[in-house]
Amino acid sequence: MSGVFVTDADERNEYEVAKILEKKWKCNIRKFGKLDPIDWWAERDNKVVAFIELKCRNIPSTKYDTVFVTLRKWLDLLRAREWSPDGVPSLIVLKWTDKIGYLDVTQIPPGTMSVLRRREHRAEQDVEPAWEIPVKDFKTI
Repeated sequence: MSGVFVTDADERNEYEVAKILEKKWKCNIRKFGKLDPIDWWAERDNKVVAFIELKCRNIPSTKYDTVFVTLRKWLDLLRAREWSPDGVPSLIVLKWTDKIGYLDVTQIPPGTMSVLRRREHRAEQDVEPAWEIPVKDFKTI
């Protein structure tokens, strides 16, 4: 088993997307440790060029109008950007069954913050504040 809330299949899918990003963005994508608050980083010429939250969904991008990003994840990514020497971008990358999209955390539009309650509680902490972001705001890779 891969991690706390990550299945082996999730991990394989994420590595597959990381390989696509490496080719598209001409960089190396590296994974942080299992319990780190940020999933991945991108590097080029021994310099960090992006921090990345990467998630794979088993649905098309058209199934729902919005996606959720937890306040905690947004804060972790924003803090990484702000504390990096050159203001390295922090990105949310989502792979749906029909496309891959990304959004810089600084581009998350002001909008609806709600309490995210997952149908399948994996832990007591599986209820938390989250931004609801329009899928249309993601740039397609």
